[in-house]
Amino acid sequence: MKNNYDNVYGVWSVSTDADVEGRTTTFLGVFEGFVDEIALHLANKAYYSLKFDKISKIEWLDRTPTMSSVHVMFGIDSGTWGMNKETIVNDMKLLFHNRPVEIKESNYYGSFKIVAKNKEEVDKKILINKALSKLTEEEKELLNIK
Repeated sequence: MKNNYDNVYGVWSVSTDADVEGRTTTFLGVFEGFVDEIALHLANKAYYSLKFDKISKIEWLDRTPTMSSVHVMFGIDSGTWGMNKETIVNDMKLLFHNRPVEIKESNYYGSFKIVAKNKEEVDKKILINKALSKLTEEEKELLNIK
């Protein structure tokens, strides 16, 4: 067995096969804990067996924006899919009220649009980061850019 599986405690990505051939899988989530505790908790969601993949390193999201707006939807269990556009926008404005974004109507079913409040500033940062990404580490050091 590989070293990263030598401890039953860890961060695990858990899924289950929905057919014998393994063509259809259902992702159940990412959990931290002991395999046995997680497995017994998720036992009612298992089809044939639960598949545990060890996550050795959690990648933290670099929150540098790549665009200043995006269309977003929540899953079908959110209750938003049956809402009209105006209701979705109003509910999302309440949900995102303390975030630095504006909520707009989306042309996509069950979706809303998130727009950075400081769109011009975000667009400028995106261009700067795009230009900086073309520099090597040595060039950044010479320019005293971290």
